[in-house]
Amino acid sequence: IVAVLNAARPHHPRSVSELQHDWLHLEPDLKPSFQVVELAGQIVGVTEWQRNAGAYHPQHCSLELCVHPDARERGIGRLLWGAVEQQLHSLEMLRVTVQVDEDHARGLRFANANDFYEIKRDFESRLDVQTFDPSPFGRLEAELRERGVTLESWQRLDSSAFRQELHEVFSVARLDVPRSAPATPISYEFFEQNILNDAEFLWDASF
Repeated sequence: IVAVLNAARPHHPRSVSELQHDWLHLEPDLKPSFQVVELAGQIVGVTEWQRNAGAYHPQHCSLELCVHPDARERGIGRLLWGAVEQQLHSLEMLRVTVQVDEDHARGLRFANANDFYEIKRDFESRLDVQTFDPSPFGRLEAELRERGVTLESWQRLDSSAFRQELHEVFSVARLDVPRSAPATPISYEFFEQNILNDAEFLWDASF
């Protein structure tokens, strides 16, 4: 499943540990639901739908529909959409949200052909850390220190009180994030279990 998701959307990589975490720790109504198509014993198409914990509504969900690039133009996308649409209808879903990259012409055509319409655009900034030159910022930390500003990793600062403070800041800051549905509260317990305790969270790279 992860191989298909990553082949279809290489700029938004997923991991096995991420999917395992969701299955092990999320509440039943938040766990992702998958359907797959196989050819010659290999998974070549995947749908994944899930209710959004941060904008929760029992009849709203987000959907990913991915077909491996080597298996496209064979009707697999239509087959997957027919199956997942039937499942979502049976659950009386009122709203299904998908994300499509604007340079993915086939995905845009597919979404439009199945009556999806645009409600929001996300603009991404990416940094190629392999080619980034940090030398212009060599004195930045020292200059900040002279002004009384100290940079410390979350790993160094970690404590129960620090985690509580992080949650408080997170709860306020996330309300300013543009979204297609109203934000709903994220409890401290959910924040700690599914964000701070995520195996892929980089404590030593967060400041």
